[in-house]
Amino acid sequence: MGYLLFWIEAAVASVLWVALGQALAWRVRRRWWRGWVKFVVWLLVLAPWAVIVAMFCLIEYFVVGGATEPLISAIVAGSVFLVASLALWWRGRARSTTDPQVRRAALWRLGRLAVAMAVALVLTATTYWNLDLAVRQEMTALRSEIGASAVALSPPAVPDAMNAAVLYQQAIDLLSASPSPSTASAQGDAGRDWEDRVANWLGPETGPFDPRDPQMRQFLQGSQGIIGLLREAGQRPGFNAGASYNPPTFDIPIPGLNGYKGLAKLLCLDARVKAADGRYVEAMDDLSASFALSAKFSSEPTLLMCLVSVSMDSLSVRTFQEILGDSTPSKESLERLAIPLDPLATALHRSFQMERLMGLSFFALPGILSGLQDDWGDGRPDADALLVLLVEGPWRVFLWRQDMASYSNHMNPMVDLAGKPYHRARDGWEQAARQLGQKPRTFGWIASCVLPSLNKAALIAAAAQASHRQAELAKAMWLYRLDEGRFPSELSQLVPPYLPAVPVDPFTGQAMKLKADDDGSIIVYSFGEDLDDDGGREYQPGGKAGPGPRDGDVAFVVYRAPAAAAPATGLPRTNPAAAAEAAE
Repeated sequence: MGYLLFWIEAAVASVLWVALGQALAWRVRRRWWRGWVKFVVWLLVLAPWAVIVAMFCLIEYFVVGGATEPLISAIVAGSVFLVASLALWWRGRARSTTDPQVRRAALWRLGRLAVAMAVALVLTATTYWNLDLAVRQEMTALRSEIGASAVALSPPAVPDAMNAAVLYQQAIDLLSASPSPSTASAQGDAGRDWEDRVANWLGPETGPFDPRDPQMRQFLQGSQGIIGLLREAGQRPGFNAGASYNPPTFDIPIPGLNGYKGLAKLLCLDARVKAADGRYVEAMDDLSASFALSAKFSSEPTLLMCLVSVSMDSLSVRTFQEILGDSTPSKESLERLAIPLDPLATALHRSFQMERLMGLSFFALPGILSGLQDDWGDGRPDADALLVLLVEGPWRVFLWRQDMASYSNHMNPMVDLAGKPYHRARDGWEQAARQLGQKPRTFGWIASCVLPSLNKAALIAAAAQASHRQAELAKAMWLYRLDEGRFPSELSQLVPPYLPAVPVDPFTGQAMKLKADDDGSIIVYSFGEDLDDDGGREYQPGGKAGPGPRDGDVAFVVYRAPAAAAPATGLPRTNPAAAAEAAE
């Protein structure tokens, strides 16, 4: 009702302006000046209507459904105003019946017209203000609701004695501080490049990993106290990095965010060196601490932290695979290895819930477009006020509700999809990706900027889940081999006592695949995003350009056979070419 009243009042005020201008114009004796008065009158009344309709048309063109209701209302109200104004203009230019020498408009009383127009303008502005006030009140209520939901998703408060984040932050501070004499030569100036050094040692750009690198060993020797700190942190039950999620904005700072991945790399580097030295128990303790770090970090409920956790977990899995490929671990060391039970299963859903709240919080901000003031007005207060008046106010009054509803209608299904196993949600993710990528978009104006393309995040998480489950399988298979003298011929032989159940492929919902290559290597694999059985042929990350799923499987080499020997195994040997021919 309020919007109908606003458009009626705006149309009435515009008609009265035209009447006032006509009355003034026909009082001007000179035709040339009279023409200019008419031109200015029509320009000042038509220009705002044209701008309003054009703005809504542009939004509707680029974002289908983004401004349908206000566009129709503006066109109808503008048409009524235009018809009424033309009729009034035609009537005003007619000659008076009492004095044929005078136009009727010249007899209209300017004072009454001016007062009527002023009253109409005040009523229009009051209605606009009330509409804006109602939206701002809804924003306030929405902020309270969002804040409560964000707090519920946040990690619980943890005493410092039980909080692993305290020890992780101490480790980051120690590594970033001035080096001790034992690490000075390895760290360089004030230890600022420790993360780059660890990353280069762990994955050198040229040549294979060298566990005998003297600088690396000196650095690790000087960092054993810090590594002990990280192992202790992995044993602590709680994790709270100290981030405040109320309000849940997209730029929430996480203390030490950049250093956490460096800590995981440090643990994996130390694990590989200790495994190369035959110190398998200590190597598995490092890997346990690395897995614990990624699992604890996944409790932070944002998509960024979830993806960082995925990266750290994948690093731990790859390190475990490299250790198994380079040596034969002892049973004691494998029993010490603690691999958390699939922390990403709940982390993705929780991060999508927070992502939804962040988007809604963007809509609930009182100055949603004020951040653009540097671009629009160089940060001047008058420019900021002009921005709010000309852009933010109309958007809030006419577009806010349907824009926010559009965001919720598209984001809520994504949150539901994130809570399902990927193989059950795959079709939904693909449909959501098509909707997000289509042109023109079918959701609101601001929503089109806020809604991210989240299908890729779900794919990354599914691949990481597959790798994590394969690491659990690899541990169980090696324990089986150390007990039985051979690897199992079927994964079901691990259930029990090594596993409660055979891990499921996140992409298919079926059990993981097991294969023995012709050279004796043992591989467990998932079909991957292309859903094809490629016989454990792993795809290269980033190796495929263009649309469509990447070709290949998500694979884990449980045993890499030496060139001249093969392990004792009950598995049939698989010829990849024959398998592909049989599949066809």
